Amino acid sequence: VYVCGGYGVHSTMSLSAATYLISRHETHKVAVRLLPTLELDESANDPRRVLVGRGIKDYSSVAGSRLTFRTHGESGRRQLKIDSILNTLSRIRNSKSFSMRKECFCLVGVTMEDLFDSRPDLFVAGFAFGGSKVAVFSFYRYHPRIQFSSEFWYKTCFKVTA
Repeated sequence: VYVCGGYGVHSTMSLSAATYLISRHETHKVAVRLLPTLELDESANDPRRVLVGRGIKDYSSVAGSRLTFRTHGESGRRQLKIDSILNTLSRIRNSKSFSMRKECFCLVGVTMEDLFDSRPDLFVAGFAFGGSKVAVFSFYRYHPRIQFSSEFWYKTCFKVTA
């Protein structure tokens, strides 16, 4: 299992801790490796945000890829559309430039960005393309200080702690 973190600028989770927990799961006890982080190019002129691999050879197949997202005009909040991330992960996993392609059972994207699948969704915690052996999971809505609306996806805030 290969874990690829990123897609966001405000990641606060420990991916090394997550990979340890996955590797210790009693059902499978598989080797888990943490891959370099993918990032969104926030400075790009393209409003769909260009995905960059920061010169990493394994990510050369997705350099310049565009992710689909939605934003709320007043709040500026955004959510990434899961199928664009899953398609990107599939391209990485199946790329000849991905050096671990033969030994990779699956590729899992982990992010602190908010995700959605279709227009009526408030959010989606995760999704997988099983046949492609890729998945993406978001921990944004599980942040211990977040408060969010059960009616509007874009209404979120972080509780201030004293």
